[in-house]
Amino acid sequence: MRGIRGLGRMKVSTKLSSIVGAALLALCVMGAIAVYAAGEIRDLGASLQAESDRLAKMKLDVALGIERAIGEVNSAPAELDLAKLKVKHERFNGLLASARTALSDALAGDTSPAVKAADAEIVNALAGFETASNKVFEHTAAFAQPEAIATLQSAVAPAQSTLQGALQQFDQAANANSAAKSADIRATTATITQTVVGLMVTLVLGIATLSYLTVSRGVVRPITAMTGVMTRLSSGNSGVAIPYAERFDEIGAMGKAVQVFKDNMIRAEELAAKEETERAAKEKRTQVIEKLIGEFDTGIK
Repeated sequence: MRGIRGLGRMKVSTKLSSIVGAALLALCVMGAIAVYAAGEIRDLGASLQAESDRLAKMKLDVALGIERAIGEVNSAPAELDLAKLKVKHERFNGLLASARTALSDALAGDTSPAVKAADAEIVNALAGFETASNKVFEHTAAFAQPEAIATLQSAVAPAQSTLQGALQQFDQAANANSAAKSADIRATTATITQTVVGLMVTLVLGIATLSYLTVSRGVVRPITAMTGVMTRLSSGNSGVAIPYAERFDEIGAMGKAVQVFKDNMIRAEELAAKEETERAAKEKRTQVIEKLIGEFDTGIK
């Protein structure tokens, strides 16, 4: 209630300035929301790009490492120099270690459960491929080339197929994860856009309504009423009531000024009436005196 009375005591210029200030504040709020929304969308896009780049690099590193490791184990039975075979085996182990490191680095960031599950499948397939391949190196080191070749066909080839299938599954999971996050970004963008537009419409309607109420009811309507009162006063109707004189703004000042004009008009009418009464009384006295003088003259004659 005090707030409403406080608004009633505000001047029209203050109210209009407040509306302009509210509009500027609304623009600032909308700008801040737009900047925040743009930042959120940018961060989501950057996160998706970073994850896609990380997974793509991991797939490339793991695929190249596994292909090289396959080449090392497939060429192992043909190596008869034990020193070179040892170097080949160490290189093979290094390639698998690098692949495991790449897999571990890929899961360091936030990713989907499907990608993590596919990554675990690759790790398990690597372990099976490594076990089968080590048997090939063991047979070759023992100069048991027929057994090494047989192991390549019976154990390494199936393990290699399983590993490649796990890589394909990982690729599908990574693509599905990217598609899901892209859909989330689009949904977030749509939600933020709807929110910004809704806030903008709400603020515009609120400011428009406040402006209408302030200008129409607080300025136009009182001025129109005051004009009508002044017109009736100018036509001599001093009995009209002066509205809005109790207000504390410019309209109230105008009402007080018109009230002063009305009071002066009433006093002028009262003075005119008094003068007219005195004039009539004077004329009556004059007539009485003239009558008495006439009667006296008649009596004397």
